[in-house]
Amino acid sequence: MESTVDPPGPHTIKAEHPGAEHTDGAELPLLRLGTVTSTQDEATLRLREGQPLPFVLTARRQTSGRGRLGRAFASPAGASLSFTYAHRTGLDPADRGWIPLTAGLATVSTLSQELGLRAGDQIGLKWPNDLHTHDGRKLGGILVEGRGADVVLVGIGLNLRGPVRQSDGSVVPGAAWLRGEGRAVARGGRGTARRAAQGTARDCAGHDPRG
Repeated sequence: MESTVDPPGPHTIKAEHPGAEHTDGAELPLLRLGTVTSTQDEATLRLREGQPLPFVLTARRQTSGRGRLGRAFASPAGASLSFTYAHRTGLDPADRGWIPLTAGLATVSTLSQELGLRAGDQIGLKWPNDLHTHDGRKLGGILVEGRGADVVLVGIGLNLRGPVRQSDGSVVPGAAWLRGEGRAVARGGRGTARRAAQGTARDCAGHDPRG
């Protein structure tokens, strides 16, 4: 599995929600990578290597990004934001069905806040795992996977620049993006998506009981 740590050095996200695992004012480790197969795969590798939970892992490029049912998710370098929030849950597997919805609502909320919009105004959630614009174009997706008895990986991908293209150069139909010409919303500058990712991780951390 290919991975490139970029840049070196520690990065953290301030965890603001009390009650969730290690989130009572502590810092969530943020692992910033270059190219990986997928952030879900890389998070799994880090878990096997003993990376303490919880943590957030983001990559500039995925070579095999995927969504629900194994569908490919295009994530070229500089044109997308891909990240995984890995944490331990106290919920039984049968009770985890709400996690994708919570992650989606958290992403819509934090993106709307960063863009100065009312939640759901121009960005909304299409059940069970798609982030859509008001005109029905896909802005991003969510993939939740379990690892072992109590570890959950919440993976989220957002299109930053368009047109969005597959690895073969073909344009992804019906895609939306946040920056540049043809962007989905009227506002949003550099750093908006990353701050939204950080907010999403914080919100997810605050709504899942500890294992």
